[in-house]
Amino acid sequence: MHDLQNHGTAIINPAPCGVEATIIVLGAPRSGTSMVSKALNTMGIPMGMFMDDAVFEDRQIAGIVTELDDIAKRLKALGTPQPPAGKRFSERMLAMMGHEIAKPAEQIQRSIAIVRALVKDMRTATKPQNDDDRAALAERGEVVLKKLNQFVSRSNESNRKWGFKRPSAYETFTPDLTPFRNPRLIVPFRDPVAIAMRNVISMEFKLMPALGLAIEQTRRLAAFVQSTKVPVLLVSYEKALLDPAHFVTATAEFCGVELNEVIRRTVSATIANGDETYLQQSRLNKT
Repeated sequence: MHDLQNHGTAIINPAPCGVEATIIVLGAPRSGTSMVSKALNTMGIPMGMFMDDAVFEDRQIAGIVTELDDIAKRLKALGTPQPPAGKRFSERMLAMMGHEIAKPAEQIQRSIAIVRALVKDMRTATKPQNDDDRAALAERGEVVLKKLNQFVSRSNESNRKWGFKRPSAYETFTPDLTPFRNPRLIVPFRDPVAIAMRNVISMEFKLMPALGLAIEQTRRLAAFVQSTKVPVLLVSYEKALLDPAHFVTATAEFCGVELNEVIRRTVSATIANGDETYLQQSRLNKT
């Protein structure tokens, strides 16, 4: 009978977690990433040096990812020739230079060189009326990618095992998750109706557009998970709420963390559906 039980967790690309690893929490917005990040932090995995305690997200990495995504969107708006749909930021950079996507091992630490080459390419190959805008965006991209590499280097020096949460980063990062050290993903999935209703309540969305958005975000997230080769722990948000003990055990094992009974109970106690601080701080009109 035990084999027939559905605990709501599954592992893709299984591999033991070493002493050094980066635990990355991705997911559709409002899908339970804050709960996962809080649990990891309580287990003893540092989830940020500049933590927003309401949503358990590092403000610095959140800002970096937001800037990268903004640059990619602005380049697209300027009419930059685009590779096939679904390419992420650094894949776009490579495609614009006429290169094939490198193997993961060959792609490590190449982000800055990619953008520098892009700057040179844009100055010689773009339409005159948009050349300055494109070059400025590419130079801004170089600065932001330096920030990313510096952030990763500092985090690696400070902790052998650390992590961060950024729900929509699957829209920006490449599937091999350059330049993170030994990356491992934890990806919660949540009922799209619940996600939509949270956006209706907190963000003043209309229900049906919110539901369509939640379904589309979940589809893109699943496509990203399918494309990556790094270890991934899939988590049902609803099942985690129903069985916190299993969620905590599965997460600790995936991250290579040993928990004593006191810490296990402490972590289990954090598994809840949106505490008061989260509900107040994650709304459009905060009180």
